[in-house]
Amino acid sequence: MKRNLFDLDNARYLKKRELVDTFIPTAAFEDILSPKNQIIIGSRGSGKTALLKMISHDHLSLLDYPLAKEIINSRLYIGIHISTKTKFVGGLKNKPWLNDDEKEFHFRWLMNLASSLAFLETIKSCLATYVSDAHERIVTETKIMEKLSELWLPLEDRLYTITDLENALERVRYEKSYEQLYKNIYGDKYETKPIGITFDLELFDPIKIGIRLVSNFLDLQESSWFICIDEIEILEEFHHQILNSYLRSSNENIFFKFTTLPYCHYTLDTNTNAPLEIRHDVHYVYIDQSSEFDYRSTPENDFVLRLFQTRAEISKPIYSNLNFAELFGVSLLLDNFQINYPKGQKHYSLKKLIEDNDILEMFFRLAGEPTLTRGSNFLKEGNFAKFGNQIGRKMKGLLLLKNEYDSLKGNASMKTYSGARTVITVGDSNPRKLLEIFNEMIKKYEESTYFKDHEKNFEIVKQKKVKNKFLIPLYIQNFVLVSVAERELSKSRIEKNIGTGLYDLINEIGGYMHRYIHDKPLTTEQVSSIEINKNIDDITWEVIKRAVQKGLLYPNRNVHNPNEMPYKEGVFHLAFVLSPKFIILPRRGDSRILSNIISKQLELKFDA
Repeated sequence: MKRNLFDLDNARYLKKRELVDTFIPTAAFEDILSPKNQIIIGSRGSGKTALLKMISHDHLSLLDYPLAKEIINSRLYIGIHISTKTKFVGGLKNKPWLNDDEKEFHFRWLMNLASSLAFLETIKSCLATYVSDAHERIVTETKIMEKLSELWLPLEDRLYTITDLENALERVRYEKSYEQLYKNIYGDKYETKPIGITFDLELFDPIKIGIRLVSNFLDLQESSWFICIDEIEILEEFHHQILNSYLRSSNENIFFKFTTLPYCHYTLDTNTNAPLEIRHDVHYVYIDQSSEFDYRSTPENDFVLRLFQTRAEISKPIYSNLNFAELFGVSLLLDNFQINYPKGQKHYSLKKLIEDNDILEMFFRLAGEPTLTRGSNFLKEGNFAKFGNQIGRKMKGLLLLKNEYDSLKGNASMKTYSGARTVITVGDSNPRKLLEIFNEMIKKYEESTYFKDHEKNFEIVKQKKVKNKFLIPLYIQNFVLVSVAERELSKSRIEKNIGTGLYDLINEIGGYMHRYIHDKPLTTEQVSSIEINKNIDDITWEVIKRAVQKGLLYPNRNVHNPNEMPYKEGVFHLAFVLSPKFIILPRRGDSRILSNIISKQLELKFDA
């Protein structure tokens, strides 16, 4: 039985083949397949782990993609993936009795062990890729493991298979943990033989000597190696300082790739006198709000369509041949504005024109001065193109939102947050959010009577014998997008140390943006961003950083320096995923100084 991959929105929980088969190569993927030290930065769910796993050799060698095949066949890059969410990280926590030197020693030992275990997985992949004869592969593995076990475990018997060495390293980790616990209880009275002394060497020395050994056996002397460490935000600042030292001093054929949340590369300091230089020692790669997800592109947005279809082919094949336009329909909010104006007529009735165009009727009813006067003049002059470009294009979505919201009665629900482009946009360029939206929409759809009526026709549609005339009902789409928005905001309440302040701040910002649209006549302007400056207090800045990490706010970066993160000043727009919660337009708009938005009674709290 195949798993429902729409339920699995985290690459950590995907099997290797599932990740490879559903992975969508992006510009960021090609960017990090390069001989540079890089730190990949993105909010939760942005795909950092998937990117880092996919450049590891055991995943890249399975990917059906021209660049991947070229790299593997030429032996250009060999990637090793190390997750910080392994047993090794658990060993870093809850050791209050260690001083700073002991903590550094402990970190070095555990990281050396973790990287060595990850390296064995890479060796397994290289043997399968570069040694085609089965007998020769076994012989080569035996020779490599014999030499490697001698280097890594000099006091142990020689080992001859990857599995045996993996088991031996796991045993060493267990024995070391037991030794440390025993010493903590009984002091230095505990005597034992040295355990894993090779991993007491300088950081990454065990893996470096392993790389040289394997390179000689598998003809990889000209290859560059990537040491990929995932989720370094769970480490501490002094761990980052240690890692930075290797970014600063690395001059071999080894390059480092780290992933972390925004503002969680805690320091540029190193263990030398010289700090890291960005764009020299290391490059930041910021992957949020990538162009692959640009809401202004076609509804058949390439990345999103493939993200949906690859999952559907495995777990929901009845949807795999339906594109977004078929499944979600037209987006009233974001699709192009058009007026049914009289063609070829010199004289026409403005009253009749308004009667024939719902948007124009809303404009004259909901717009305020001087926007109303300017638009009226354009229409009276017959300058429809100017009206469309300067007013209609900007106001269509706002008019629809305000009109439907004002018309709600009783338990009636909205339908405006629907359509292919709206679904894509509200997904915020974030694969995890998009998959959550897809999964919920499909579940709600399949529970509805609409689906039961249409299910028998799916096979006909799949064969393209008829045009699909059924889509996920608008009320279901709107309901799901509102539910996801409310859940994203509610989750911020439980954020460690800062949940209440984070929830209150986003509510305050979203409430202001809602009132700007709904509590006064409309103009062509909407407010969707906040602006801060260096006068911001530390607590508010801490809350904003956490909002960016959770994907509730996104920094508006300079187009010339897209990987530069603003620090204590700049513009941040509210995540589009929250638009249905506050009934605002999921589109970039104007900004307001944060201090002018926050009410005086709002007191942000941060429990250090």
